[in-house]
Amino acid sequence: ELPATASRGASSTSARSASASAADERLVVTDVVADSSRGALLGASLVVHAGELVGVTGLLGSGVATLGQVIVGARDYQSGSIRLDGRPLPRSRPAAAIAAGIGYIPEDRWLEGFVGHLGCAENMTMSITGRLAGRLGIVTPSARDRAARPLAKQLSLVSRGLGQPVVELS
Repeated sequence: ELPATASRGASSTSARSASASAADERLVVTDVVADSSRGALLGASLVVHAGELVGVTGLLGSGVATLGQVIVGARDYQSGSIRLDGRPLPRSRPAAAIAAGIGYIPEDRWLEGFVGHLGCAENMTMSITGRLAGRLGIVTPSARDRAARPLAKQLSLVSRGLGQPVVELS
């Protein structure tokens, strides 16, 4: 494998402001090494400045999926560092990445992006169940639907309702 910064066609693009500096660095990935059957990382580095939207692309097996999983905390890494706003981002803790506003769209959304037999609302809110749970740790359907409804509207979701299983959507 090659480093993700030069691996088999992998590249990153960003809309970077001309005045970007070290002071406005939000996410800094430095020399990350991670094993994966989907593409190892051998010293991957990436800097995202405030206001940038960054897309990382590459061929299957180039390490793009591994890089995304490492940043969001879904996969551990052997060495290197990941910092957000100058502070280390906790390793292997997706909840910390989500709380920091980091999102991840997996390459295979059917396999990793949702739970097909669960409803739209359950899928939309599964990453925030801690915020929706009552005192006993139970998420009520009404709390879940209340949280999902604005997102469904924003996404122009066409379904029979928020309880429709995601696998039935086109």
